[in-house]
Amino acid sequence: MGDYETGYQYQDAYGGSALLKDSDMNPRLGFVRKVYAIIFCQLLVTFGLTAYAMATVEKGGLGWYMNSPQGKPILWVMMAVYIITMIMVFCCQSVARTVPTNYITLFIFTLSLSWLVASVCAMFSQAQLQGLVYEAAAMTAAMTFGLTLYACTTKNDITYTGAALFIFSVGFLLMAIFGIFFVRVKWFYTLMVVGIIILYGFYLVYDTQLIIGGGSYQLSIDDYILGAMLIYIDIIILFLRILQLLAIIAGKK
Repeated sequence: MGDYETGYQYQDAYGGSALLKDSDMNPRLGFVRKVYAIIFCQLLVTFGLTAYAMATVEKGGLGWYMNSPQGKPILWVMMAVYIITMIMVFCCQSVARTVPTNYITLFIFTLSLSWLVASVCAMFSQAQLQGLVYEAAAMTAAMTFGLTLYACTTKNDITYTGAALFIFSVGFLLMAIFGIFFVRVKWFYTLMVVGIIILYGFYLVYDTQLIIGGGSYQLSIDDYILGAMLIYIDIIILFLRILQLLAIIAGKK
């Protein structure tokens, strides 16, 4: 044990087996339950704020305010808060592992990202496209369930592919920047969205295996906040990109 990656401690799996020793099983199971309990609470906050925003898109309501000129500065603040809190947890172990600092940071992170999601969904609601939001949510739930089940049952070790996933992420980022300035055609835009959905599908499997353990690498049981944040980000990005793809198909974007 004692491997390190991105500043966080990972524990080698015993003999590469998908099973942990009996002495380590209860702590790992407790860790997994804790991570997914936190994720459930995060999604509950996101769902609640989003549902309220979509129901209040009339003038003067929260949903209307989020996308109004008056609400734009708050939107940018929330985006900055989301990035800053994410970096704090990813890069600083003292923040990620110290109670109650880690919970407070996670709550602020969740609230800021939930605001961004709610504003997007409220915009769709204002355009009378609530159906696309519901379809995207259903597809995201199905995809998340299927990929999580695969990650928990497959004998394939996905945790060694972290470097490849990072390279693909950088590649997609560069292509997106290139597309913004030089390529303004629908097929390229659609291809990028589909590629991001596939990429974050792989990330969901990868992060799930880091949490459940048994692969080449696994998160330390002290990194429950990091684990919850990883899965939550995967789910939210999948939802937003699926919603974006549905809008493209519907000819609304």
